[in-house]
Amino acid sequence: MKKVLIPLAALLLIPVLANAQTEWDLQGEFWPQILLDNAIGSGHGIAVDGMDRLWFQPFSKSDSVDTGGGVYEAVSATYVFNADMSLVEVLKFVSLPGGVTDTLGFDALADNGRGLRADGNGDILMSLDKSLYYLDHTTVGDGDGIATGFKRAFNDGSTGYCAVNAAAVATDTGNIFIGSVCSGDDASPRELNPTDLGDLGNVADISVGFSRSFEVSPDGNSVLWAGYTNNAVILYQRADEFSAWDSIGTVLRGMDSESMTINRATGNLWVGSGSPNDAPNRYVLPDGTPVVTNWNSNTWYEFALADVIDGDAVETPLGSITWGECQTFTAGVCNETGGRPRGLAFSNDGNTAWVTQFSQTAPAMYYYTVGTTSIDQVDSTVPESYTLSQNYPNPFNPSTTIEFALKESQHAQLSVFDMMGREVAVLVDQTMMPGTYEATFNADNLSSGIYLYRLQVGATQLTGTMTLLK
Repeated sequence: MKKVLIPLAALLLIPVLANAQTEWDLQGEFWPQILLDNAIGSGHGIAVDGMDRLWFQPFSKSDSVDTGGGVYEAVSATYVFNADMSLVEVLKFVSLPGGVTDTLGFDALADNGRGLRADGNGDILMSLDKSLYYLDHTTVGDGDGIATGFKRAFNDGSTGYCAVNAAAVATDTGNIFIGSVCSGDDASPRELNPTDLGDLGNVADISVGFSRSFEVSPDGNSVLWAGYTNNAVILYQRADEFSAWDSIGTVLRGMDSESMTINRATGNLWVGSGSPNDAPNRYVLPDGTPVVTNWNSNTWYEFALADVIDGDAVETPLGSITWGECQTFTAGVCNETGGRPRGLAFSNDGNTAWVTQFSQTAPAMYYYTVGTTSIDQVDSTVPESYTLSQNYPNPFNPSTTIEFALKESQHAQLSVFDMMGREVAVLVDQTMMPGTYEATFNADNLSSGIYLYRLQVGATQLTGTMTLLK
């Protein structure tokens, strides 16, 4: 947690005004030295394998191999790290059935990185422009740059795909799905056989909108197609694996999502909302009526999956993670970056998250951990102003509740300071939807005394004082 020192006088000059959400704390950049050494600027895929190692995939080819006689050719390397940023492997090759060794991205096509996903066992689906690999994660880590797995080539004339694949998805029940980035392509998304990546059937005969990412429910019967140019997510469903797919309609309206995933530890869905390149909050109904939404760009929102796939297009966020640089927003667009959210992955216990962005100058990855503060939304009615209420009880020992209200979707920070102006706790530091919230502050580790608490939302700052008596 970043510590700040604020003069007490400055705090006292600020006027004092009298649904559970998950708080995520930004821990910092996750940008190991090798990514700097290889001049990697932005990411396109991240995943966590069954050994809690982070896989990072750049968009462009970032390493090379000796093809003989000292001639080097560029390859689409993927980097595997431990949680402490130590390097496990620079993956360049895949050992395929029959003793064939394939070099990642080493063909006539511009086989750039398109995404990474883990299956329920922690094995990795690696998507490139026209290749899909299914990799055994336990074969990575001996320093030879080789993983064992198998491959499906999408330049074999069997699809009408454009030159790129959207990041493939593997469900807990073993279903695998792939789709095309390009709008209007054949059989996108489609289901594949997990044993050989052969076709099983189409979810849709024609892809609708350009898509970088999509997600599938654990039972394999609901597909959330994030065609970001649709300004919403299309929901496809089937009754069971033997039934036909139907288009249910749009959900998560106003989101131009290029990144989504399920946190397997919680079962909740996380959806990127958009970027300065594809701003959120632009969905219009077929009859021309605009739908008013208040999503912020460069933010991943958390939802109960059942709340999304019920198809009623009314979803309540349970939490959010905002790109580390973003502090202020204009009309829902982050002012501090032009990057595009492209990857989100969770540790196997669900308590650490990594995010990456495309079109992002280095560092292009941050990591976050679950906070210890309890945050509850007590009223979803949009208030007329920002407010910060007196904590209760007051005096308190050791816990107290602080209520605050937000009149619009914005990045909010609720912090606690001692009388020397030193920050002793950050209770809230995330993008939140309009409404009234309660945050619980536990002062077990602090001494008796008077403390100040401050709510900062954009240019608005509100403060209060509270007394800890032990």
